[in-house]
Amino acid sequence: MRICLTSSEVAPFHGWGVGTCTTNYLFALRDIGHEVHLLTDDLPGLRAQQESALPGISVHLLPSEGLPHVPCIHTHRPLAIYQRLKT
Repeated sequence: MRICLTSSEVAPFHGWGVGTCTTNYLFALRDIGHEVHLLTDDLPGLRAQQESALPGISVHLLPSEGLPHVPCIHTHRPLAIYQRLKT
């Protein structure tokens, strides 16, 4: 099965509560044979270390620019996720 998770926290790059749960969940899904994708922000160190820290996980970064103006800040991230999923 192809599975895509999205999280703004991914250990060891950001967050130790939700971030650790996200990373453990990614590995558990990968280990039972799923094709796992992660949609996340461009976290510090992620680009340089994604292959060694998240082996077997396809990482896709959310766009930080080029999104249309939205009147509510709370809709910016869901819109970025939606736009990235379309591609």
